[in-house]
Amino acid sequence: MTDGGDIRICSYEIGVLVWPGLYGEKVRMVPTFKSDTPPKSKTEESLVVGARMAYDLPPVPYGKDDEPWCATASYTEPDWKGQVYNV
Repeated sequence: MTDGGDIRICSYEIGVLVWPGLYGEKVRMVPTFKSDTPPKSKTEESLVVGARMAYDLPPVPYGKDDEPWCATASYTEPDWKGQVYNV
């Protein structure tokens, strides 16, 4: 945990376990995509915590033309944020 009480996960492996009870009682955890926080709800009575997902739910198999991302490879095609990755 950081000093602000945030939890930082540096790996999005499917084996990382996070559960709402880490934040207290009456907490609901929802998946978030391309965002760290869930959308705010005016009718929500409990605390809603976002669990950032790096993959679709349910998981989608790679297509025949898909290539898994590798941290030791360079990529010239921009990602969804317009960034390229060079080793």
